[in-house]
Amino acid sequence: MKIKTVKLQNLLSKAIKGAGLNKLLPITQFVGIAAITENGTSLIKVVTTDAVNYLSLYDKITDELAEPFVVATDVEQFSKLVSKFTCEEVELTVNGSSLHVKGNGEYNIPLQFDENGAPVTFSDKVKETDWQVVAEIQPTVIKEILTSCKSSLAVTLEDPVCVNYWVGNKVIATDKSKIADLEKSILDVPVLVSSSVMELLALAGDEVIKVLTEPTNTYIGFDTPSMRVVGNIVEGVESYPVSSVEQFVNMTFDNSCKVNKNLLYSALDRILLFVTDLDNDGVQVNFTDTAIVLHSIDNSGVEKVPYVSVAGGTFTCTVPGSSLLEMIKGVATDTVELQYGDSNALKLVHEDVVQVLALM
Repeated sequence: MKIKTVKLQNLLSKAIKGAGLNKLLPITQFVGIAAITENGTSLIKVVTTDAVNYLSLYDKITDELAEPFVVATDVEQFSKLVSKFTCEEVELTVNGSSLHVKGNGEYNIPLQFDENGAPVTFSDKVKETDWQVVAEIQPTVIKEILTSCKSSLAVTLEDPVCVNYWVGNKVIATDKSKIADLEKSILDVPVLVSSSVMELLALAGDEVIKVLTEPTNTYIGFDTPSMRVVGNIVEGVESYPVSSVEQFVNMTFDNSCKVNKNLLYSALDRILLFVTDLDNDGVQVNFTDTAIVLHSIDNSGVEKVPYVSVAGGTFTCTVPGSSLLEMIKGVATDTVELQYGDSNALKLVHEDVVQVLALM
């Protein structure tokens, strides 16, 4: 089987992102490689897993396939070798217990076998005929989620469902002190999507992603012409704090202002240099008549960010500075609207996204 080097390099640079590389789970250190023919087209398929989610990538091969094969080998060794090739084309053949690779030179990489001596393969979790397309996701939506919602995901298992995105008639991420609400409807029946799956979906680039379900409701799939991601359905969607999130998202505030996103981000980034451990990440925010004034708790650092526009009065609060910085970073527009005046929360609004931050 022959394939253009750049194609194989692209496939493997993506494939390794789906590999768990866990020494306690050998399959997460392997890459499955299949040379197959589908609908008269010769293809290479590469598969990796973190033992929960499976990433499959496809591309056309250069020559007409003479002998199909399905094997597995070490993903790190194989991907690193191919990444260093400068030749135009790579040839892959199975040679006994090795994958023979012909590139700038010739190499034999050991194939992987199970405890019974049978070749390791990555079997499809669901029969192709059992998948049903239930929705489509535009690639821009995945970019919005990873840009604007990712920073609000929980990073601990204090509330396990909150380490996932809630995806239904909108997309929600929250760690209870931060909320991100993206008003983009994707699914009629909501599901939880893990952060690792969402990161893999970014590999689709500009391709539209089809959402797949199957009759047992055990697995969920995401499909494009060149990629498929399959993972277990994450349990607990019914216990996700949707109503609490919506209560905060729908809060009304007496005051609002708009500021340049980059100016606010830069100013806060500098102020955080003056925040000590004793401050517990606290930054004082004063909404004056003309500008937002940021203070470190001991006033050793002060920054002023002028309004683009303002409606309302003055207000002072203390925010967790690092959390606010991450939320501002996720703003995709040049300006961001801040709504304030409540003693419990601060709201950021931009395009289809509402972010809410609990005050200190």
